[in-house]
Amino acid sequence: MNRELLNSTVLSELRLERKPVPQPTPHLHPGGDCGACVLAGLFQLEVMDVYQRFGEIRDGVPQSYHPTLLRQALNSARANGILQRIALEIPRFQVAAAFETFGPGGWLQVGGWWERLVMAIDGGYYGIVGIDFDAAGPLGSGADHIVLLNGYREVQNHVRLTTGTETIVKDREVGVGCSMKGNYWRNANEFLQKDGGFPVLYAKPR
Repeated sequence: MNRELLNSTVLSELRLERKPVPQPTPHLHPGGDCGACVLAGLFQLEVMDVYQRFGEIRDGVPQSYHPTLLRQALNSARANGILQRIALEIPRFQVAAAFETFGPGGWLQVGGWWERLVMAIDGGYYGIVGIDFDAAGPLGSGADHIVLLNGYREVQNHVRLTTGTETIVKDREVGVGCSMKGNYWRNANEFLQKDGGFPVLYAKPR
């Protein structure tokens, strides 16, 4: 929906304090260190310490955090007392049958996904998820960047539509922590539909 934002009011907001550390220069892994930077911020460690203690190094080169290695790192961090709790199961939330024609797209499950995010953040959990950095949607390159979810907010926006009509829209926004962009807010629907951020792993540090 094309619209012009006239003014905005924050209805509720919570942002946790931890965020990814900036990517080192030069990169330790040739393709970038986003996964290690997310874990370094979450674990409160140096990036190389994360690779050495909770990663994989081959021929002296740290390896990127694919989904299996990321889960192993979170499990190991919990076993070592860095994390208090983890939640690694990815639920599927029920959607109306009419929306199932083309399969259960993650953005169609935004209601249940959002409620779980809010409860997690309220409980001190952080989300870890791979996204498409270019936000190209289902036909893009897929998950190529790992970010930390560290907040949420609900915003009431006064907007003007392309027809000239003014209306009030309530938006849900995800607090995203990125090793390249820093902290930013992202509309929850667009985060699921364009970024592909549905399969979130949750972790609560001590």
